[in-house]
Amino acid sequence: YMSGVIGLARVALARGANADAVGHAQEAAATAAEVGGLFLQHQALGCAVRVALAQGDLPTALQTALRIAPDIHLGPSLWIETPRLSQARALIAAGDEVALARAEEVLAGCLAEIVPLHHTRLLIAALGVQALLRQAQGRIDEAVATLGQAVELAAPRGFVRTFVDLGAGVTPLLRTLAARGVAPAYLARVLSAFEAEAPTQTDQVLLQRSMPELLTRREFEILELLAERWSDKEIAERLVIAPNTVRKHTSTIYDKLGVSS
Repeated sequence: YMSGVIGLARVALARGANADAVGHAQEAAATAAEVGGLFLQHQALGCAVRVALAQGDLPTALQTALRIAPDIHLGPSLWIETPRLSQARALIAAGDEVALARAEEVLAGCLAEIVPLHHTRLLIAALGVQALLRQAQGRIDEAVATLGQAVELAAPRGFVRTFVDLGAGVTPLLRTLAARGVAPAYLARVLSAFEAEAPTQTDQVLLQRSMPELLTRREFEILELLAERWSDKEIAERLVIAPNTVRKHTSTIYDKLGVSS
């Protein structure tokens, strides 16, 4: 029943129905309180962290994540929620040095348990979160390499939500892999799934942190205006540069992000 409720919460989040997701998360918490037991309690906490992150409520996500114990076991394969991975995502979103160090510890513990289990689905999810951590730490090459491992495992299985659920902050890394020719058809499918999702406030924070690692400040300014459908001429007037300069910057941006338009 708990996995069913949490599954409904995740479906609601995927559909952008955050109010429904909140209701399911509350039901998960009520069920955990009624039935008792630390494992169910942590399942509910992990779900609550996901919902708070989707709403862009970082303080609530972090406060809830800190209630998840470091030694709570990952659970058998049928459980939908992995509380410690959700905890790590909240710590990464917090972004300060202490939080990132704590996320490092959480993920190290998770991977130490997952690898001997040969649990591929959980390994892909953990590597995805670890890639976000490396990106937040400014270790971009390592982030791309780590996500590349996850993609190699996920591509034959056709996983999509595993990456989309990480949020839009992972898209620069996915585009870098695509530009390098890694699983092109599969990554095109994954990236297209992001286009149907409205970025949350948490996504926007993570994108702002990650994109400057790939782009110069001027390129990032132009990318923001391109996203708002400004023309080359309008961008040139806004930034007081020549239209030809805008076009050169735009070409460089596309090359860096592995896109054509």
